[in-house]
Amino acid sequence: MRRWGTMPITTRASALPSVRIHALAIILGFGLLTAGLHAQQTASEQRTRAEAGDATAQYGLGYAHWIGENVGQDNAEAARWFQLAAEQGNADAQFYLGVLHAEGSGVPRSRESASEWFRRAAKQGHASGQFRFARNLERGRGVEANEAEAIDWFLKAADQGHVDAQFTLGSRYLSAGGNKLAAEAARLYRLAAAQGHLEAQYNLGYMLSQGHGVERDPVRAAHWYRLAADQGHAGAQVSLGFVVAAQALGLRRTPPPDTGTPPDEVARDIRLTKDPRPEEARFTRGLMYRYRLAAKQRHATAQFLLGTIYERGKEMRQDRTEAARWMRLAANQGYLEAQIALGEMLASERDGIGDEVEAYMWLNLAAQSARTRDDRTRAEQARDLLAARLSTDQVEEARRLVRRWRPGPGHPRPTP
Repeated sequence: MRRWGTMPITTRASALPSVRIHALAIILGFGLLTAGLHAQQTASEQRTRAEAGDATAQYGLGYAHWIGENVGQDNAEAARWFQLAAEQGNADAQFYLGVLHAEGSGVPRSRESASEWFRRAAKQGHASGQFRFARNLERGRGVEANEAEAIDWFLKAADQGHVDAQFTLGSRYLSAGGNKLAAEAARLYRLAAAQGHLEAQYNLGYMLSQGHGVERDPVRAAHWYRLAADQGHAGAQVSLGFVVAAQALGLRRTPPPDTGTPPDEVARDIRLTKDPRPEEARFTRGLMYRYRLAAKQRHATAQFLLGTIYERGKEMRQDRTEAARWMRLAANQGYLEAQIALGEMLASERDGIGDEVEAYMWLNLAAQSARTRDDRTRAEQARDLLAARLSTDQVEEARRLVRRWRPGPGHPRPTP
């Protein structure tokens, strides 16, 4: 056998990685074994302390059974240990016991028991207990409804940084109306939005874009809309498009400051370039991405706007087939403007996408559901002009389609 010292340098070098990997595997294996033994020892010690009446250990053991950590997942066993700890005044155990009663997990479902345990945890300053008890008070679940008391508990939880309480309380203030409450709503939304709350980010963006309760600030509105849009919020994706478009026009029409360029966030979406096309074309291309994201999530307004851009052909190459596809998705959701526009497009029979029977159906549906005189008149006039070109059988077929039509989801399908 060759000894290590007689190996050529190249052989030594090639041997080192395998030796190191083997050593590392031994170390990792020993570490995992040690961690496992430690976890078992910790669980055993926790059970001993829990059986001796330690409330903290009882709560910890209950939680371990609830999530299945180092012990078998068992909601009934979790409830038993939570109960023992809760009766000793452990606020965390009281809260989670309330959750189990609310869900009927491991214990019989009982809104009354859930509310009582939430109340006990809330009185000890448990933020999540305060929030859940406030919701039950607001809705009269397992406790007599009391909106004023619910607001007090929401406020206590919000003051402790509970994100759902901050958002909920902000929404209640916003619904109540008034500038003072709107300003407080914006403050609470900002706190929740900073913690990543999706709807708070969207609502704060809306308030900033409209100047409702806060000073109007399109750049900050775009910031919060973008955070929500990047999490997949369809409404934020569309609203972001509107905000950055308006901001783009303002930047183009106003002499730029000495620093020169627009904010990075705005420039990223509107894709301002030096191409010679009109201002509208410059930013609309940038909005297409946001609209498409929202449209694919069945946002009817985004689907209609996307169809309109394809149909106009001013900001990009016209594609009436693609326009009809997106407008049909919005129309199927009952979007009035899409129904009228699609009906008019199909009635025109241009580019080989005409379908007079379907056109009559959409125009008739729009005429029946229009809420304003102008919309109703537009739909009726287009429908009646089309009816003059149709046979009696075609009109009857279209009316039969109207009777059978029901609003449905606007799921996009891949373009063939």
